[in-house]
Amino acid sequence: MSDFLQSFDTVAGEFEASKISHREGKLTLAQLVDVYGHLRPGTYELAAQAYWEDPAKYIVLSQECPAATGERFEFDEAEKAGFTLFLNQLGSTISAEQLVEYIISATKTREFLKFEFSRNLSKALDLCVSYGSKVGIPRADLSYIEYIDLEQIKLNAVSLPELKKRIEDRKQNHSITRLIELPGLIQR
Repeated sequence: MSDFLQSFDTVAGEFEASKISHREGKLTLAQLVDVYGHLRPGTYELAAQAYWEDPAKYIVLSQECPAATGERFEFDEAEKAGFTLFLNQLGSTISAEQLVEYIISATKTREFLKFEFSRNLSKALDLCVSYGSKVGIPRADLSYIEYIDLEQIKLNAVSLPELKKRIEDRKQNHSITRLIELPGLIQR
C-alpha cells in the first residue's frame, strides 16, 4: 500500500519536490514559505508554530535527504484479478483500472482540499496569536479559548479579565483531567 501511495504526487510529494528545488537553487525560501508557510504540525493546534514562523526548522530540506525516486507502481495480475472479483461481487460495472484511477484521483483531491482548508485555518490561528499578543495572553494559554469566547469578545460581551479567568479555569480543569488514567482497553 505504501508503494502504491508513493507512486503518485499529492501535495505532500509536491512539498518534498519543492524543498529539493530549493536545495538546488531553483526556488527561493520566500517562494517556499509563500506556498507552504501556512502549514503547522498539529493543524488545529494554535500553540504550534506555523512553518513560516521557523522555516529553517520546518521547510528547509537537510542536505543529506535524497531526491524522490519517482518509481512507477503497477498492481500485479493477481491483484487486478482480485479487484475485478471483488467489484463483480458488489455488482459494480467499473473495471479494476477505473477503481485504481478513482482511488488516485480521490486521494489527490482530498489532500489538496485539506491543504487549502489548512491555509484559511492557519490564518485564523495567526490572528488569534496576534490578538493574544496585543492583550497579554501567552500563546500557550490561547489554546484554552473557545469559539464562543471569540464571539463574545467581538460583541464586547466579555471583558478581558473575565476571558483570562475562563482561561485559568479551563487550564485547571485540563490539569485535573490529565490526572485520570484510563486502561488501554475498557471492558464491560
